[in-house]
Amino acid sequence: MKTLAHILTAALFSVMASGAARADQTFSILQEPPALTEIDIGAVGRSHGDILAYRAGFTTKDGAKGVMLGMVTVVHMSGAPGKEFLERLGNIVLDFGGINTIVIAGKAVYGGTAHEMHSDDPQVRAIVGGTGSFIGARGQMTTIRKPAGHYEHELHLVN
Repeated sequence: MKTLAHILTAALFSVMASGAARADQTFSILQEPPALTEIDIGAVGRSHGDILAYRAGFTTKDGAKGVMLGMVTVVHMSGAPGKEFLERLGNIVLDFGGINTIVIAGKAVYGGTAHEMHSDDPQVRAIVGGTGSFIGARGQMTTIRKPAGHYEHELHLVN
């Protein structure tokens, strides 16, 4: 009887895990150029606390569509006017539809006062969670802005 209970328990966990993000999985998405909205908080002009919000569609290699939603917040400024160096924190949600999302967070290095990343300059951020088929997701996402304005993201999920 104990053996049957162990088999049934293993089968139940197997079925439950099948809907979750697979560990040690790498896949890519192609993001359209984003719609950007700057939110000026605090002192007028570029300053600590300002937010850049964005939204962009994306497509997976297998043709599935989704939406990327993000916010980048200025957390530190240094340097002379016009030559500022801005440190930013980014929060991103990849919405694959339904309850299926991946959540990404980390430092955003755009250099100077640029609104977007420099072309072909990779950024790496942490995958900190997910919902639906990505429940428990963790790993990292590498982002590269292409000269044409779109972005390529490689997501590496780990166990």
